[in-house]
Amino acid sequence: MSAFLRRKLAEKLLRGVMRNHPELRRESDADKCTQDVVKSIRLLKVTKKTDISRGQFVLNFSDLRVQNSQLASLLQEQLNAEIRTDTEVNVSRLEGRQDALILKGDPQRIAEDVLHQVKQLSPDYGYKYSSDINTQNTPKGTVVVEYSSPNIAKPFHAGHLRSTIIGNFIANLYEKTGYKVIRLNFLGDWGTQFGLLAVGYQRYGNAEDLETDAMQHLFNVYVKVNQDVAREEESKNQVEQKTHKLGMEAYRKMEKGDPELLNLWQKFREMSIENYSKVYERLGVHFTEYHSESMYHKMSQGLIQRLKQENLLKFDQDTGIGYVEVDTVDDNQKKASILKSDGTSLYLTRDIAAALDRYERYKFDKIHYVVENGQHLHFQHLKGVLKKLEPWAANLDDDFHVKFGLVIGMSTRHGKVVFLKDILDEAKERMIETMKTKETTKETGNLEAVADILGVSAIIIQDLNQCRQNNYTFSWQRVLNFKADSGVFLQYAHSRLCSLERNCGIPLDITCDPVHLTSQEAQVLLLHIARYEDVIELALNSLEPVYIVQYLLQLCHLVNGAYVHFKVKDQSRDIAQANLQLFHASRITLANGLCLLGIQPLERM
Repeated sequence: MSAFLRRKLAEKLLRGVMRNHPELRRESDADKCTQDVVKSIRLLKVTKKTDISRGQFVLNFSDLRVQNSQLASLLQEQLNAEIRTDTEVNVSRLEGRQDALILKGDPQRIAEDVLHQVKQLSPDYGYKYSSDINTQNTPKGTVVVEYSSPNIAKPFHAGHLRSTIIGNFIANLYEKTGYKVIRLNFLGDWGTQFGLLAVGYQRYGNAEDLETDAMQHLFNVYVKVNQDVAREEESKNQVEQKTHKLGMEAYRKMEKGDPELLNLWQKFREMSIENYSKVYERLGVHFTEYHSESMYHKMSQGLIQRLKQENLLKFDQDTGIGYVEVDTVDDNQKKASILKSDGTSLYLTRDIAAALDRYERYKFDKIHYVVENGQHLHFQHLKGVLKKLEPWAANLDDDFHVKFGLVIGMSTRHGKVVFLKDILDEAKERMIETMKTKETTKETGNLEAVADILGVSAIIIQDLNQCRQNNYTFSWQRVLNFKADSGVFLQYAHSRLCSLERNCGIPLDITCDPVHLTSQEAQVLLLHIARYEDVIELALNSLEPVYIVQYLLQLCHLVNGAYVHFKVKDQSRDIAQANLQLFHASRITLANGLCLLGIQPLERM
């Protein structure tokens, strides 16, 4: 929407230049000039203290010179000669800046344009213009996003939370802005870890416990067998150090096709996916495809042969490990290990094979791996090997690996084990307890479902309300806070706006008179709504959800303040309709932002 307003301002500013320079009037030239000016205008961030009488936009000539130096000179020359207040766009100098101007649009036109765009586009508001809502747009490109990616036979723990919700946000963002998105969940279902689990199940497994709670039982087995490994490693006696060797041997048998081990692997895999699907459903997360490491164990052998043929695979004389030398920042980390000394593949080997396969499948323009900060070296090695192998890999940029920090202190009141299902159950239970004590709670008949959505909303907002690369400390107090900047606060604001629309008794399909929305308070809210598109662009360029969260929190605070000034009940029909349209535009924008973050907006709570 901001781009829509900025384009109108740009067109008006350029009329004088076009009139005096006919060579710029050709359609392609005129459109480029307009786009260059649009990119150089920004809508000022608004707050309750914003003074709209000074103007709402800034034109930076330094930005315009980067886009089009000739046009910058022509426009600056014209505006310097005739800065005045009786033109179509009121222009004044920005204090202390010779290369920037304050632009003031007409408040009535701003109100009319913002409300029209929001109403016409509704769920697409912020992502396209009303003029192309009914056209069949071709995708801007194809983007692969790999996220969540848990290991089978292990519970979906809190460590997967950030990858899942950040990855889901990034996939949503690309989809909404016109890209074709492939959402991939790459399951860890291969390697020595599974060989070790197979050994553990042979020692400690119980068929009855597996049927009762497969994930908890397999977790217990995995813990026990790793305790065996740790205890043996403390021993000086090499003969006793057998469990890890047995795990490696089991993995070698798997790679050679051992039917008994592969049947066990298949059973654990199916149980794991069934368990994960229940958690994903609660989080509102879906995937285009499930891939897994096991898909690539044979392809990895072909990759190794290719690396040998291209003289890229070298072997460490001391350890026998096969590696490829790649470019990294640290000279001591240039060896990307590809092959174990016993000839079995590594996780990196399978990741390289998977990336090559994905390019053949999807011909992607971008690929993102949403994985925590600690895996930075792995992705340096992955990108380095790919660049040695394929020309398309030269286009892989810094956001190839979308890094994020850790969650600290996430636990339930029943203990320190942080399985995500337990966290979601805990959030739901605590929400129910809190809602039962609130006089404002209306959805008593559907309390459990509402409480579950609220709990998920609160966890997502607490996670995304900071720069993703930062670690953060999980707080139940913040999760359960109904008043402070939280997921519950956003949901309450949305449900209150829905209630206003339901109960005001005024239809929304009537055009309102924008003259009633030219006040300082109305314009601040309208301009903030118009900024949504700018915030989307900012989030897309940085892949940072915090910009959306902060925008929505400010929107809700502005809406809460607006209830005082813009009554709908007991007003004349014209004023009531204008005020209702203002709140409707706020609700649509809030709902769009919540959906983008992966949150289901509640209409009642």
